[in-house]
Amino acid sequence: MRTIRSPFAVGLHLSMLLLCSCATPTNPAVGSSGPSLLAETVINKDTGCGSAAIIVLRSEDGRELPFIVDTGAPMTALDKSLEPRLGKCLGTHTLDNFGALYQGSVYAAPELYLGDTRLATDVNTITSDILQKVSADAGRPVLGILGMDCLQHYCIQFDFKARKMRFLDPGRIEPKRLGKAFPLTFSSEGNDCVEWVRPYIHCSHLVGEEEIDLLIDTGHGDDGALEPGILRREIQARTLRPVSDPNDANEPRAACLAECVWNGECYRDLVLANGRNTKESDDGENSLGLRFLARHLVTFDFPHRMMYLKKTRTGPLVDKRWLAETKKAGRVAFKLARKMIKHGQLPGWRKDDPTMSEAMCRLRRNPDRVTLDAHKKGDASTYHYEFGRPCQDDPWTLQRAWRTDPKDQIVEEYPVP
Repeated sequence: MRTIRSPFAVGLHLSMLLLCSCATPTNPAVGSSGPSLLAETVINKDTGCGSAAIIVLRSEDGRELPFIVDTGAPMTALDKSLEPRLGKCLGTHTLDNFGALYQGSVYAAPELYLGDTRLATDVNTITSDILQKVSADAGRPVLGILGMDCLQHYCIQFDFKARKMRFLDPGRIEPKRLGKAFPLTFSSEGNDCVEWVRPYIHCSHLVGEEEIDLLIDTGHGDDGALEPGILRREIQARTLRPVSDPNDANEPRAACLAECVWNGECYRDLVLANGRNTKESDDGENSLGLRFLARHLVTFDFPHRMMYLKKTRTGPLVDKRWLAETKKAGRVAFKLARKMIKHGQLPGWRKDDPTMSEAMCRLRRNPDRVTLDAHKKGDASTYHYEFGRPCQDDPWTLQRAWRTDPKDQIVEEYPVP
């Protein structure tokens, strides 16, 4: 998740007054419990290989609430469906997620528990319909985003192999056993309140040797993101290969990096997103995301401003079940596309065109949606066909069809029958 922007005019003075009181709770039991908290919780099996890290917290009334753990979010956010439980609305605010703005409402923060331990959070929280998008991307209901207002008080370890998230005692960790150390800097850049922070390291990115500030963003699903200028430069140098449709600035949304050496370690099969975060094409951010972090045992010692990475694998984590579902969906969509060609029903592909003998399959989590990327013999264009279904028991149908040129620019959108 990205930055939180200025309040709307409605309730402006009240909102700014409350939203700038970003201190941690004054309850001594809560404030002192953070660094000494010792706990362990399960994270979802597909964390880091197609999904965010999701843990289950408990509200004061005992309700179980699935939360995404997001170091890229400066503040905890809740789904709007929880508003009836939060009391009086204190104002409004705007959330900025990769340039997409979402309206939010401000409430006094509810008590959140991991097991029997109450977590330290800000005195206020924000509700927003951004959680609907988060749930869609995750392929399951998500009712909250656990941000740095909470996480900064704890020493947290992600063990992707064991599918565990551990809250460790920062006074008892053994740094030599945790891998390479990276000093963290907390920055409030882009946020209205200086206490709203996100963690950065100053290091080279996965491409290039120049040292820059990298946001450590567990809420970002790719291996990382590059600001548009660097992304363009590396694509032109053929270090990166565009792998997705262009955004409204006519730039690729993501690119593939076959392999790299970073801090003396080798990595392969990386995906880097376009870090553009506003409509200004060169305004962007550089980050490391969850897909890259999941190649390590990761320890965030936030109280001591340190991150430790202990490499466990060169390639990305693979969810074997998800991979099997991808192959199955791809086969069904490919068979359907060939059937539509036979009956002259596939837009952009005539019956007398060369046979569609192969296609690359791209699958999304929710809603069930698969995209086929195919080529015709003697044609430099790429033909894209997106199929979807409301749920697994429903048939696949064609949702969208379009054609791109060799530079991955859309040159034609086809009407779908």
